[in-house]
Amino acid sequence: MTGNIKLGVTVLLVCLLCFSSGWGQTKDYAVSDPELAAGAREFGRKHALVMGIENKKDPLIWAVDDAVEIGWVLKERFGFDVTCAITRYPHDSQRKQRAKALDALVGIKYTDQDGLLELIDRVVADAGVNDQILIYFSGHGKPDKVSKEVGYLIPYNGDFEKPSTTLINMDRFETLSKRMPARHVMFILDSCYSGIAGAFSTMSPTDPTQYSKKDIKSFMGSRARHILTAGRTSETAQMLPDREMSAFAFYLKNALESEAGYSRSDYTKDGIILASELKLYLETKMTKDNRVNHTPCFFNFTENDGQFVFVPKEQVNRPAVSTGKIKVLSDPIGAKIFMGNQFLGAAPVDINDLSPARYRLTAKLENQTREKQVIVRENRKALVTFVFDPVPTRTRLHVIPTPEGSRVRIVNNPEKYYKGIALEKGQYKLEVSSPGYKTKTQWVTVSGIEDMDVYVELRSLTASRPSQSTASRKTDEKKPIKKEHVSSGQKIKIISLRSVPKQVSLSNFKKEFDLDSKRRPQKNVANDYQDNNDGTITDHATGLMWQKEGSPGSIYLKDVPDYINNLNRKRFAGFSDWRLPTIPELMSLIEPKGKKGGLYIDPLFDKRQWWCWSSDVRSGGGAWSVTFYFGFVTWDDPENRNFVRAVRLRQ
Repeated sequence: MTGNIKLGVTVLLVCLLCFSSGWGQTKDYAVSDPELAAGAREFGRKHALVMGIENKKDPLIWAVDDAVEIGWVLKERFGFDVTCAITRYPHDSQRKQRAKALDALVGIKYTDQDGLLELIDRVVADAGVNDQILIYFSGHGKPDKVSKEVGYLIPYNGDFEKPSTTLINMDRFETLSKRMPARHVMFILDSCYSGIAGAFSTMSPTDPTQYSKKDIKSFMGSRARHILTAGRTSETAQMLPDREMSAFAFYLKNALESEAGYSRSDYTKDGIILASELKLYLETKMTKDNRVNHTPCFFNFTENDGQFVFVPKEQVNRPAVSTGKIKVLSDPIGAKIFMGNQFLGAAPVDINDLSPARYRLTAKLENQTREKQVIVRENRKALVTFVFDPVPTRTRLHVIPTPEGSRVRIVNNPEKYYKGIALEKGQYKLEVSSPGYKTKTQWVTVSGIEDMDVYVELRSLTASRPSQSTASRKTDEKKPIKKEHVSSGQKIKIISLRSVPKQVSLSNFKKEFDLDSKRRPQKNVANDYQDNNDGTITDHATGLMWQKEGSPGSIYLKDVPDYINNLNRKRFAGFSDWRLPTIPELMSLIEPKGKKGGLYIDPLFDKRQWWCWSSDVRSGGGAWSVTFYFGFVTWDDPENRNFVRAVRLRQ
């Protein structure tokens, strides 16, 4: 790195998520127009994810400082709830104190590739439909060695020789903007070559001074997806040594600060900053500074009619405080989760109806203990993942009794049974009981390697005839399909769907997959589901058998074959021909309207697998996928992580 060139990236993906009822109204930052103020109160929550990254091979001067300064002005001037992740504390004493006031997450584990992706995934998972989202990342950025149309952000552990496994592709931001249900999403990249991230998007207008109040109200109420970059595709970002910040971060901070009662970039003096006003300010100031030779650019990711707005903090009358939730995961799965001294179960665990506050969670796996502090906010779900060092292999035993809620005991094991209990190799005696049912005991042999599901069905003491056993249910696969609405002798017409993977181009995917303008199916399948009570669901309309739950966590595309092979090796549900579905097969699960839980899929299926990989690939790289959160088809970069719901053809 030479002179005052900054080979770095500052990504500002701001999650505007939380208007807190404790904010005081200030003269300098009140919205001057009552109608605009009312429109501002219609937003959901404000939250800023701010990341400052130093690469271990090429530390970047002031990257951490930039992140702390931007996070501080967002919190203090606009009332953002800021999550700040930095590689280290700033050396400057004032900035160090500000980092601590922001409760910064400090260390390598938050700023390597996995840490950054987990933080961003939390943003996606927590976003609400009326929220505004903004994330700030400060660190290195470079173009691909082969194609200059591809660019990367470089985490702490980033190795340019290993882009797929250690870097973050700039293409990810467009995908992320589509995955989030939030009303407004904006990315701000202060990076060398940052223009690559918006190179194939539509340029946004640069003169906001002619907008009327009606225009601004419309912008506030409509969906918006923007990206603001420090420069063009071939431009490097520069530092201002006298300011100890990058040029872009310095002028961005100035744009958001106050002067004569208004933010400096508030050209219309209405108390609200439009994204286009912010861009105009940056372009004007940076062009006039003869030390700076890169020009900011502003792009739209979609054709939505909204425009991202920065709303100053003000006193907002909020409804009564609602509860929040926590989703707890562990890697590997099965860690014991505690809140205080209360045992909550084995991960994954859902904790519901929590009052907004800070909670300390403890996870234990073998002789390892991990602790994390979690902030619960009203009407939100926090995602927490505990990562452990590799442990000796054991079998995770899941006993699935019928009826639900039956008492399960392992007679020859001193530890009390819980779902997902870890057992060493050996034989164990199960005892399952429930009032009004005959107690059942049986021996099971565990390998100590592969996880095991055991289905136990109890017989009612008052039943006139024995209930169908799991074993007899298996034989149903060989019986003819019988449905109440089918008359005797009438054949059931099964919809035939393509099962062979196909390469589909971006220019032709709507026609190939028969999608409407919103990328949803032109026609939905009239599904005829049967829960087989063995972890699978059969759709008699298509002749397909599906995993009910699918992968417990999101995985990279390169890891999908291992997941499928493991299912077949274990003969999941008694079969060894599981595979990754094609887009037409996944589309057959899409419901025309959102079901219970908000997903476009029948509630019979586990709602965790809300975005699924398909076996169809995209011309030029990547693979096609289906999001059940929105109910449409899209494509993803191989560096993204999605879920897997395996399928097989019912014989």
